[in-house]
Order: sequence, then structure tokens, then C-alpha cells
Amino acid sequence: MKYPTICLICGSETTLAAHAIIAPFISVLCEIPIGERSELRRCTGCDFSFYARGFTSDELSRLYSDYRGLRYTNYRKSWEPWYSDSVNEAFAPGSAAVERRRRFMHETLAGGNAIRPYACAIDYGGDQGQFFPDVPIGERHVYDVSTKELPSGVHRIKTVSELAGKFPDLVICAHVLEHLTDPLKSLREIGTLIDPAGVLYVEVPLDCPKLSRNHSSTTYARWLQLLTKSRIGLIFMDFISGVSRQFLGLIPPIGVVKQSEHINYYSDRALQRLLEEAGFRVTSRKIDSKTKAGSYRFGTLGMTAIKASS
Repeated sequence: MKYPTICLICGSETTLAAHAIIAPFISVLCEIPIGERSELRRCTGCDFSFYARGFTSDELSRLYSDYRGLRYTNYRKSWEPWYSDSVNEAFAPGSAAVERRRRFMHETLAGGNAIRPYACAIDYGGDQGQFFPDVPIGERHVYDVSTKELPSGVHRIKTVSELAGKFPDLVICAHVLEHLTDPLKSLREIGTLIDPAGVLYVEVPLDCPKLSRNHSSTTYARWLQLLTKSRIGLIFMDFISGVSRQFLGLIPPIGVVKQSEHINYYSDRALQRLLEEAGFRVTSRKIDSKTKAGSYRFGTLGMTAIKASS
């Protein structure tokens, strides 16, 4: 299969960083053959990395329609027995992880002089509406495929047309951009929606693993395909890779590089370039290198932005 090689953000030619496979639990959820290949591409122009196969709209629907529900959890644990309920439930309303995330957002907004009352706010991928910052907000909307119950005063929308011509003056896009097959297109659409004087808050994980030259070799590609022939062997090597990634930040030379839920990896430079290409100007940034979700550790990058024409 031939994969796209052009950067999704800046349009530069990318290099092959690693051969990869689709995560087995996603293969089962999305009815993709076990061991289907992908590639992790890296752009030297803007420092953005992405899995070139991506996911189709149908596959995304299958993956996120009951995200982290019972079916999702059962399939994931069948292929990743170490997957912890503490990770799955880390961002339940009222949890410590939610409060840390809200505090991090508040501090980033403050850095961009964006702590003020808002008439209308939308949280893209906002789950149950638990992530809105602690500032006065008139109308609160969550744009999410989930069907979970929302608290009083928070409304779920399936399409932006439901706003009936309103232009939100705060848009939150936190831990969403790493999941999107076309993040630039999505941010440009947000640019047409947001009030001219509005604020955009974006937040992404800093979880791109370190790789070796071996991961881009044909020998490694053959090794990956050989691993997929043995369920036990694949699970074992995936576990070793996860432990190494968690504590050392790298995937071993014969470890498993897999396309899981996060199909995009951002750096500070890549996220700023994405916002600029979408027509925004960054007004503040903040990094937390010690974020935790249950037992899973990763860095977090947040930015506030306004329209470049403002």
C-alpha cells in the first residue's frame, strides 16, 4: 500500500521514521486485519510526525462511538492485559486528573490575558463537559460523539449548525488534534466558526517516542509482520515496548511501533506552525513535562491563540 508522504501541516516532503502496524485492539474494534501496516512519517520542516495510514471516517466512528466503554475496554485488555482501569477512568468528572487539566488550562489562558467572562464556549471532544475553565461562561456546548449524560447547563451538539448563527468567543480543542486525520482542515473550520475577537485554546500530549534507525529498515518491517503471526509473541513484545516507552521514552530496536489512537505527534514548533497555517496567532504557551493519567505519564503542551487578523 502506498502512503501519503507530504506533511499534513506545512506541505513539505517527509521522511520515514518507522514502519508500524495498526494496534491490534483497534484492528478488532474497527474490523481491520490484524497486522495491517502503517508508517510513521516525520517532517523536518515543522517537526510534525504522523501515521500515514490514518483512519477512515467509518473506522473513527467505530473507535469513538463508545470510547472507553465496556466494549472498548474488553477488546483493549484482550490485546493489552496491562491496560489499567485507572487510565481508562482517569478523566471522570471530579477526578484529580480533571482538576489538574483545568488548572493547566487556566494558567495557559492567563498567560494569554484570556481570563475573562465568555458569552458562548464550545469544547471539541469535551466528553461530559468536565473540562470547561473556571471562568464565567454564558452558554456551554460540547461537540462530541459520546452519548454520555451531561450536567445541567451543558448542551451537546452534533453539528455546528445547531448553534443557529452564534459565534463562540471561546473554543477549546484539548487532546483532540492528536486523533484527527486532517488537523489543519479542522482548525481552519474552527476559524470560520469562532468570534472575530474570540480565543482558541489547544492542548496536546507530548508523547512522541524516541526511535532507532532500525525502525525504518526493511528488516524491521519483516520482523513486525512475523510478530503478528504469534498473538502471544506480539503481546509480549508490545508489553516490553510499552514499559520502555513509559520509563525511558523510547521503543527498543525490535519493539513494536504501532498506530494507536494518537495518530499525530506534536512538538512546540509543530503546534505553533499548525495554528499559524490555520490563520491563528499564538498568544501564550505552557508545557508540563510531568502529566499523569492514572499510571500513564506524558508531557502536555497548551497554547492560546487568536485570529491572526485580530
